[in-house]
Amino acid sequence: MTAPEACRYDVCLIVPQGFITDDKEVKLRGMSGGKYAVFKITHTAEAVQRAWDEVFLVLDAFGFKLDKTRPVLERYSMELVERHYCELCVPVR
Repeated sequence: MTAPEACRYDVCLIVPQGFITDDKEVKLRGMSGGKYAVFKITHTAEAVQRAWDEVFLVLDAFGFKLDKTRPVLERYSMELVERHYCELCVPVR
């Protein structure tokens, strides 16, 4: 479990190579690649919560292990959001 004071919600955008900002609240970093299990879910608070509750059981049932060295991502592409979906991307090994 994560202590409340350590909880955070990061938002990411893809920016062009060489992008620079002087905004102190904006941090830039690269992301490593690798295998992700991608779950397409209905974009509602209830469905997102249910996915977070069940995703790790599903991974285990299919023999996947969570790669704790990489972040779990909620991905919101315009194409899916317009159809009321999003994706939960879970790094696996």
